[in-house]
Amino acid sequence: MSLIASCSDADKDTARLKGSFKHLQQAKIFVYSDAQAYNRFDTITVKGGDFDYSTPLSEPTVLTILYPNFSETYFVAEPGVVLKMKADAANLQEARITGSAANDSLTAFRERYSAAKPSEQQKAAEAYIRQHPGDMAAVALFVKYFERAEILH
Repeated sequence: MSLIASCSDADKDTARLKGSFKHLQQAKIFVYSDAQAYNRFDTITVKGGDFDYSTPLSEPTVLTILYPNFSETYFVAEPGVVLKMKADAANLQEARITGSAANDSLTAFRERYSAAKPSEQQKAAEAYIRQHPGDMAAVALFVKYFERAEILH
């Protein structure tokens, strides 16, 4: 009897995020969400600039990465999906998370509006949400620009 397994695949009940950072060799970063599907606060350990994070998950969920400098990156974790992240610690606003349509859209949004004023970012987020109301990327943008923004004011 032989068993074949792949380290690069997530099982159907696990979401996975593999990544690397430029200009960051070692750190602890945090992952959290307000969603019921993810009722915990996890730690990601970065060693040698790389990390590999997996978590049990039953449905697509917006998760937040919280960095040591208190900046955040939002992404959509999906059961059975392995996402890839590339980031530069010197410019976390342009973190690239790929591997699903929702995260590709969020990455494109971050890249396009990273240099824009916060008010312009919020207007662009509102337009995206109105154009894509059923998209998990729209949910992530809503959380960042409206739900969390209300908490901070």
